[in-house]
Amino acid sequence: MPTAGASSVPPARSTAFIPPGPAVRPVVGGAAEAQAPPYQGAPLSVGLQGSTAGPVSVRTAGRKRQATEDEPLVGDDTVDDILNSCGEASSGVEHPQTIERDGVTYTQTPRDRATADLRSHAWSFLVIYTKQGDGSGDSLVSCRLCSRLGASKVLFLARGSVSNAVKHFDHGASRSASPLKQLVHARAALLICRNPKGGNRTKRVVDGSIQRFFTSDTRLHHVRFVLMQVMTHSPYALAKNPYVDDVIGALYSSYSTPARETVHHHLIELYACGRDAICKKVAEAKRLFSGLPFSHVVTDLWTEKHSRNSYSSVVIRIVRPESTTMEVLHLGVALFAGKHSGDNIRKDVVERCRGFGVEESDICSCTSDSASNVHRALRDLMVSPWMPCIAHAMHNAVQYALGGTSETSVNDDEDGGSNRSLNPRCKALLTRVRKLIGHFNHSDRSVAIYRNLLVPGEEEARDIITDVVTRWSSTFRALASLYSCYCRLSAFFSNADVTSGARKRALTFGDWNRLWQIIGVLKGAFMVLLCSFRRALFCDSFLVPAPPTSPLAVSKAAISADCKSHAREVVIEVDMRLYKAEKLYYESSSGRDVLCPEAAKLVGVLRAQMQLRFFNEGDTARDVMTAQPVLMATAVTPGGLHLIKKVSRMLQPEGFHDAAIGYVRAMSDNFSVPPSTTAAADAPPSSVTDNELTAYNCMPAWSDDEDSRSAEALPSTQSLPARNDLQKFISVFRSTKKSDPLLFWRQNKERFPTLHPVACASLGAVGTSASSEREFSVAAHIVRQDRSSMLARHVEMHSLILANATLLPGNLGNVPKLSHAVADHVRSNMPGGGRAGAANGEVGSDSGED
Repeated sequence: MPTAGASSVPPARSTAFIPPGPAVRPVVGGAAEAQAPPYQGAPLSVGLQGSTAGPVSVRTAGRKRQATEDEPLVGDDTVDDILNSCGEASSGVEHPQTIERDGVTYTQTPRDRATADLRSHAWSFLVIYTKQGDGSGDSLVSCRLCSRLGASKVLFLARGSVSNAVKHFDHGASRSASPLKQLVHARAALLICRNPKGGNRTKRVVDGSIQRFFTSDTRLHHVRFVLMQVMTHSPYALAKNPYVDDVIGALYSSYSTPARETVHHHLIELYACGRDAICKKVAEAKRLFSGLPFSHVVTDLWTEKHSRNSYSSVVIRIVRPESTTMEVLHLGVALFAGKHSGDNIRKDVVERCRGFGVEESDICSCTSDSASNVHRALRDLMVSPWMPCIAHAMHNAVQYALGGTSETSVNDDEDGGSNRSLNPRCKALLTRVRKLIGHFNHSDRSVAIYRNLLVPGEEEARDIITDVVTRWSSTFRALASLYSCYCRLSAFFSNADVTSGARKRALTFGDWNRLWQIIGVLKGAFMVLLCSFRRALFCDSFLVPAPPTSPLAVSKAAISADCKSHAREVVIEVDMRLYKAEKLYYESSSGRDVLCPEAAKLVGVLRAQMQLRFFNEGDTARDVMTAQPVLMATAVTPGGLHLIKKVSRMLQPEGFHDAAIGYVRAMSDNFSVPPSTTAAADAPPSSVTDNELTAYNCMPAWSDDEDSRSAEALPSTQSLPARNDLQKFISVFRSTKKSDPLLFWRQNKERFPTLHPVACASLGAVGTSASSEREFSVAAHIVRQDRSSMLARHVEMHSLILANATLLPGNLGNVPKLSHAVADHVRSNMPGGGRAGAANGEVGSDSGED
């Protein structure tokens, strides 16, 4: 302990930390005779590891006061407060720019560069010196507190570990030194212990106890590692793979991969962060739509082939009114409990949506395939209107038309036997095509010859695509790929090195000619446009690719430029290449070239199937002209009412036009915003030419001569501002040119303030369940054969994080920390995992999921 005869401390340095109070007499080895008011904060002994020092003496204003163990220190110090207690920086020892140690020169380095990944408060009290070009992290540091008090203390920190510096502050507060030096070092040690923010800290001041904890730096790297595992579909065992440890150790020597329990914990933290982000977006949408149903749900079911577990997928589409942009929120893939009955499917959809804040009254439409159980759940049991997946229906129609699907109600074909195909000749042609494609999948010799051929106009060989019958558009893409490879295939079969077995797979010129016509008929169907339905039902002519030569243009930009410069030429796009085309007719007539029997039969079956699946007046579930989501979304699109009126006039009976207006009007009555008089510019015209549309869609653009001379009429009403906006919208915008409806409403938001939210609520409707199918494609990579025992809740967490990774913070250190109790609560309340566990028990186990 300092004696009474020690040199006094200048008052300017002591008054910064001595509170006002009664004077005390100098005391040697004893307690103060007059007690000063106690300080606010923790006692001096708290946080000083192994400290057994006696009381700290302080001299002020010519008098000496002595702090005892029972007298606490200030607990709310800052770094600047402690440094200022030592006096001005210029009054102490100068810090040199370089320091020599063991023949090595260390150069002073700014703290923000030397400690970019180290966040301990100890670095604020140190001046750092590093070796130039050294990546080991070894450094020398000089204590700023000591230098301001007239001393110099240099410490060596191996690999950037701050532990030696922390020990210096602990020892400076406990060993024999001047009272001021003891007190400022004690305050620095207390500040470091109270605010652990990184470094190799092993103690923490809470209630005087010492406890282990993960540092913030290590946690950030752990979270990054877990996210990397999720995004790359890697198993949990990767964290302890020796090779991974070697690679990471070479890159960052002070980091080791997390344990399995740590991986699970950070996975829940990422899941909770992504889920909270989705809930915030839903809550904000609720506030902006003010009671309007705004969400459009896409759902489907999938049975995983390894464990035979059933999963459901739910995707929500929202058009945000503040920006008029489409936002797709993926709720992940969750285990489906129970039988695939309509009641269970409805319960699954409603509960999963409710888990993210979407009530059943917030759902504007539901889209799924046309399976009878899903049909009953979403159409008959849900309050919101249901719309069948157009892609599924179109795919089934095309499979019937190509002869690949049998129909039991159809009589045996003309050849007799058990073949019930609706188009047997087309089916036989496709069989020969698939044998040709399959030959290249099984013969490496033929592939080598095919790739090494020199074909004029082709720089490299293009791969031939194999079709998957159950996959949407797969057959058409395979045929289009075959057409673009025609020149190389012709050269292949002319090559003398081709074996006789391979030559048996060659198609005749007649087969190729029929194949080109089938491509022309299918092209419009696979564009999934309403005008493609019109062509299949009412048009008599088709654009089919001519015998293939070198393409006129390759890539989308080149095709667009060629169509603009050669507007009069008849062309068609196949496999992102532009070719010459010719017009063929469905019905024979003098002077007309007609389709081959296979293509003509294809058109006939397509017409019947589309009439049955899309315009079936006897079944409202198969009539797109009565689907409320379709009519509403089309009605709020510029020119949409014109299109509805024209199609309804062709189909008979009419009335769809008034129904569409009625749906929009009913929703408009539920929303009212004071109208704004600010008008915005009309949407710019589309830059796509009619010739380019014809090349892509295989059909001419709609003609609007008739309706351009008259305006749409809506009964006048002054009851609500929304109805006035609706009447003004219909009266002003009658263009039939294709344009982006979201762009239009973004530019005319102020012009139709009460109709704008209604339009946003309607435009989110989707005609296919492709987004839900893509969720299952991702889930198939997660629950693969070597991970088939993965827990259902982990599948749900992985799928949600994968699909919503963009919603996570850019700095993963901002992912909220969860205690183990909170993490257990999140796990038990997961929409799919908790419900599935209650119904069927857990699937898989933690020990065997790898």
